[in-house]
Amino acid sequence: MDTDRLTWKVSIVGPTGSGKSSLISRIVYDSDNPASTQKMILRKRITVPYNGGTRSVDFLFQELEETDKTEKFLTGSTAILITADVTSKDSLKYSEEILKFISGFERKPLVVVLGTKTDLRYEAVIWQDELDRLAKKYGALSFLVTAKNANDVPKVLEQISSRLLEKVASKRK
Repeated sequence: MDTDRLTWKVSIVGPTGSGKSSLISRIVYDSDNPASTQKMILRKRITVPYNGGTRSVDFLFQELEETDKTEKFLTGSTAILITADVTSKDSLKYSEEILKFISGFERKPLVVVLGTKTDLRYEAVIWQDELDRLAKKYGALSFLVTAKNANDVPKVLEQISSRLLEKVASKRK
């Protein structure tokens, strides 16, 4: 690749209480305290391994509420993360609505369905196979995560980075 640093806009959308703020806080501040996100665009710079070297990537995170489900806010997103609270079946229905909405976009972002709050596994009503089926139907990725655990989220971010780097590389060929 020609550049050392890339910048990607990542929109995080999901129903109220699905863990969007906690997820952003875990990524940006390495904390699960959502009070620090303040509904603004937050930047996280990471270095990711790629093709035997590394790339510096800036993620610009934008959290969207249910009422923001318009192309105006999602347009220009390099990636869209859809949060689905694993303790709520309605959360999965909302995720499918968003996936249908995004599927109509002319410019296709990387789309990821995140089953959140896996620390509440004993209350879960959504499982990995349901997320996988939904994601596959719309050409998205799916992962189970919890913002409470510092191990889950960085792994997902690394996977997203790898996919986006591959996408950038394929466009440049």
